[in-house]
Amino acid sequence: DLVRSRGLGDVYKRQERKKELYVDTVCKETGKSRKLSEGEFEAGVSFAKMLCYGVFGEVGSITTSSDPLKQVLIQEGPLGNALLVTSYNTPIPNILWKVAPSFLAGNTSLLCPSPHVKESAAMLVEDLISAGVRASRLSYTDGDIELTSFAARHESLALLSFTGSSSVGRQISSLP
Repeated sequence: DLVRSRGLGDVYKRQERKKELYVDTVCKETGKSRKLSEGEFEAGVSFAKMLCYGVFGEVGSITTSSDPLKQVLIQEGPLGNALLVTSYNTPIPNILWKVAPSFLAGNTSLLCPSPHVKESAAMLVEDLISAGVRASRLSYTDGDIELTSFAARHESLALLSFTGSSSVGRQISSLP
């Protein structure tokens, strides 16, 4: 969708203007060096740029995977409600790798970042909303495990994308 693609383009441009603030926040939240935090920032923004320009291929095409026994079918269209759970170790790329495709597909997304990177997540979501993403289509939590578990079990959930430790995954799946 061209409108969503332009919106995502506005987001990565906004992020580039605020690079220092993002990098400082990631350094503070993760304890990583400035150089490593800058590299992660660039990785996340580069991914958003690639999505905007359709680098991954035409809808309906099949492309290769990193696994030679698998292929990737490129589809377009919303699945519905998406729960996007991210870890703390690479906050900007992890969040953008989940939110950007979900947004472009037209899903309604709930971002559940690690509680260790709440500030990074809040900045990204605020930039998305400032660029025109409707708040009703994207929201986020503070990483509360019980809320994440509840959302993971909700009957309206169409997509769950999880990146994190196996222990957190077990916590999410075992809570009533």
